[in-house]
Amino acid sequence: MSEIFPEGEETRAAKADILKPSDLVERMKQLNPDLAGKMGDRRLGAIVRSAMQALAAEVNVRDEGRLRIAGLGSVNIRQIEREKDGEVVQLKRVTLRPDLPEE
Repeated sequence: MSEIFPEGEETRAAKADILKPSDLVERMKQLNPDLAGKMGDRRLGAIVRSAMQALAAEVNVRDEGRLRIAGLGSVNIRQIEREKDGEVVQLKRVTLRPDLPEE
């Protein structure tokens, strides 16, 4: 039994949720049903996938700093050093501070 996780929470902590482009398309349609007009879900999914790939590329080309993404939040990027197998390795740490929802 792990002392860090209460009973039964080890598997939940180890498994990440997956958010697919189709999930985002459904959320977009819920929030704004008229946004897509007559555009199909496959085409919307391709647009969402492309936008996410472009966003990932923007984050990956930066070594350090802050990237403000309108409607999403602030992405902080910094280099950290960690010791692994007796060697110091450089890692990139990327964190997201989401915008607060408007009420």
